[in-house]
Amino acid sequence: MEIIKNGDKKVVGIISKKSFPDDALYRASGFVYSYAEKGIYLLRNTLTGQVAKLTENECKAFEQLTKKSVSYTYVSENELTELVKLRFIVENDYSEAAQYKQVIEILNMMSRKKPGLKAYTILPTTGCNARCIYCYEQGIKTVTMTRKTADRLIEYICETRRDDEIKLSWFGGEPLLGHETITYICQALRDRGVPFRSEMVTNASIMTREMASTAKTLWNLKKMQISLDGMPEDYEKRKNYYLPDRHNHETVIRAIHYLADECIEIELRVNFDRENISRIKNYLDFLKAEFGKYENIYVYLSLLLQEKYSDKCVELYHEMFELQKYMRRIGLRQSSKEKKKLHIKMNYCMADSMDSSIVIDPQGNFYHCEHLPENKSWGNIFDGCTDKELYEKLKKPALIDEKCESCTFLPYCTPFYKHGCPGWFDHCAQYMGMKTEYSLSSIISSLNKETQE
Repeated sequence: MEIIKNGDKKVVGIISKKSFPDDALYRASGFVYSYAEKGIYLLRNTLTGQVAKLTENECKAFEQLTKKSVSYTYVSENELTELVKLRFIVENDYSEAAQYKQVIEILNMMSRKKPGLKAYTILPTTGCNARCIYCYEQGIKTVTMTRKTADRLIEYICETRRDDEIKLSWFGGEPLLGHETITYICQALRDRGVPFRSEMVTNASIMTREMASTAKTLWNLKKMQISLDGMPEDYEKRKNYYLPDRHNHETVIRAIHYLADECIEIELRVNFDRENISRIKNYLDFLKAEFGKYENIYVYLSLLLQEKYSDKCVELYHEMFELQKYMRRIGLRQSSKEKKKLHIKMNYCMADSMDSSIVIDPQGNFYHCEHLPENKSWGNIFDGCTDKELYEKLKKPALIDEKCESCTFLPYCTPFYKHGCPGWFDHCAQYMGMKTEYSLSSIISSLNKETQE
């Protein structure tokens, strides 16, 4: 047995087994996912993130533990003791859910967060120059931030921020429609000596070379997510711009070049559904030819939110992972997130980290989610917290749902699942299984490549 991916060292240290009672019965952990390809056998521990490589004999011996409990003698004779130490194999009465809760509690105690807010998601406007057919913001009133609100927002940031670098995430609507407000806020924060970096979610259709330079130098924009929908005929039909002669696929591709030349990290989100997925492969070829030379451009595929709740979503996710394999074959860089070391998620998103992040709309209202859930504003930058009861309710950690307690992928999701979260869907376990297999298949491909070299 060989550990080929170390995972989260803190979690490994917390749960590692120090002694091995020889009178106990042992079984495979419910947090272990097994995968085999091309004669290579891997186990992933979803709690620690570790990946173990087994020999064929070790794999056969481990498979017995997925079917029935065995004695310590069996574990020892088959040289699986290290898997007990690292909790790939556990005692029969061991509770994975209880261990997971304990890990989260210990890590929370170990982390020393500075007081104040670290991240501000700001909507300079809810207006947009597109009318995407799948937009979840349809029906939201168009509001643009006034100078008075911007001035108070600057004060609010200075009053509530942590004493180190903060993150400003620009969202919308289309945030670039409020680029003058963004410039005004960033300049004011610089004048006050506030260290910050920016990120943005945008369609980039109105980005110019001059604006890209300003984004780099004044906004300190480090990362930008840009949504795409396929080749021009697909893209323009789905985006449905108000001024298609000025804002279209060509202007967006040009804007991506402007931003890439400024060395800003760019994530291209390629949206797909059952209608356009058959044409996505050709679009990936286009992106490779257009942006393959850039090391700061990454591409990832995203199933439209509406499709996640359809009967076809599992089938579509299967096609998505096949396309991701194709991306790997043609050398198209995928999300930079894959390069980061795995650490257990202490929070899933801004909605469950209200002590360190906040969402502020163009009128200065507070939210815990960028989707601006209706009737879930608990205050504003002028009056502070106006609904303490709602704030405490939103901030309270969610309990582990009954249907999630025995899931192999529990450490990837809860305690972050809350009813009504737009990211949750019925087939999440099947999706996570496919995602894990894709990840382990990538590891095997890397191992085979190293062997050949």
